[in-house]
Amino acid sequence: KNGHRHSQATMCRPETKIPPTIMKKNLSPQDQKPPNVITTDDITKAQNRLNRGLTYSSISLFFLTLSWGILMPFMQSRRDSLSCDASCYGGITSARSFLGLFGSALIGWISDRAGRHFCLYLGCVSVIVGLGISVSMNSILGLWLSMVPAALFSSNSSVCKALMADYHEALEVVEERAGGNGGANSNNDANKVTESRKLSQPPVANLSLRSNSMGKMGMSAGLAIMIGPIFGTVLAQEYNRSVLIASIFTVISASLVIKLPYVSSSATIKQSKEEQKKSDTQNNRSQAFLSLKLSSKILSSPGPIFLMVLRVLMSLAFHIFHTIWLPSLKNRFDFGPRDHGMFMSFLGLSYALSQGIISKKIIKIFPEQRHRCKILMVSALLLGVGRYIAFQTNDLRIVYAIFGILIISLGVVNTIISADASGLVPSSEMGSLFGTLEAVESGAGIIGPIIGGTLSLIEPVNAPLMAVVSLYGIVFCMVYFGYERFVLCKRSAVNEGKKL
Repeated sequence: KNGHRHSQATMCRPETKIPPTIMKKNLSPQDQKPPNVITTDDITKAQNRLNRGLTYSSISLFFLTLSWGILMPFMQSRRDSLSCDASCYGGITSARSFLGLFGSALIGWISDRAGRHFCLYLGCVSVIVGLGISVSMNSILGLWLSMVPAALFSSNSSVCKALMADYHEALEVVEERAGGNGGANSNNDANKVTESRKLSQPPVANLSLRSNSMGKMGMSAGLAIMIGPIFGTVLAQEYNRSVLIASIFTVISASLVIKLPYVSSSATIKQSKEEQKKSDTQNNRSQAFLSLKLSSKILSSPGPIFLMVLRVLMSLAFHIFHTIWLPSLKNRFDFGPRDHGMFMSFLGLSYALSQGIISKKIIKIFPEQRHRCKILMVSALLLGVGRYIAFQTNDLRIVYAIFGILIISLGVVNTIISADASGLVPSSEMGSLFGTLEAVESGAGIIGPIIGGTLSLIEPVNAPLMAVVSLYGIVFCMVYFGYERFVLCKRSAVNEGKKL
């Protein structure tokens, strides 16, 4: 009986409660944080991931572009030694554009599924394979085959743009969640998060940050174009040595991809999975484009289509102009390899300044949507009128001044369009969008030289120039009547949908 009472007393004895202070001491900081709550540390990690990704992607693009710049002074002499005339070079250029038409869209599609890092490695490997073919086959056939791997698989610039868009979207998702649930364990922490940073930034601020990132990557490419020809003439005295140096820089570019952080935000991963599932369902009914089933959001949305048309028109204008510009430099100023190298270095410097400094300042001074439209319209006018005036002068200093303005305008346009494009589709389709934009430019690279050559038969200079000016006039009208409606407003709608 006493034993029975003892067992009942034991069973009814209240459990000893562990003080909360002791429990907190035994838990790690991650265990103490409630689930699905964003803290200031999460925001800081997302910001650091963005900054680190921007730094290493810019440096990686710099070395990859530098490898091309080192080869540039020796390419023309190599074509001359192999008796590759204008028709041969034109055929190679058109074939490269044709392959890029499919390759850019293919790499963008793969990067959305297999990952950005894989496609960046693939691009560097394809460049090295092409360099190996060009050295081992000293013939016209070698010229044709050497450009195939990079034309199909090297789209590192567009992949890096999509990767930067992923970093920005991950940061914005974390900031929105922090602003929505307090982002902390207590009211004090919530106030600290809210007061220390404007967590739900306005669209203008987000656009400025994205423009800044795109501009810095463009600046790195511009600096590489400027330095590359100089390095090529100083470090390499022949083509084979320049190939060796270019291969080393390409390997360095690939090694830097390892440093690029992965987007590991739980919010972004959850959102991407939902978008991927929805995208896969819609792709079964979407149209076939370039032998790929790209998302119907890209093919049917007015915003991406509008940007594709703008890109095609501007790319056509460039290629038509290019068919008559290089021969004119030889005829008017007796340009040689050294002159071409100096001219390309100047263009690279101008592009770097426009992407890294000038475009950032302009967007910061004029942040509103209507101002962005006016900037694009002024740039289109400068590009059209400037190219026409460049043919009307025989003073090389004026040519340099005009092209400085042209390249700066082009850099501003590319920065704005890339930043606006990064907010038109979800992150799971960002690679497809940038790959498609690059693909349509490659398509223009096939048609543009043909149109330019045909018009030059009608009239050697004025006919192609009038076509170039007309194309930029169409770009001006499209921006004036439709950019805000089809791009900026659609971007705002996409952002609102992400918040919901």
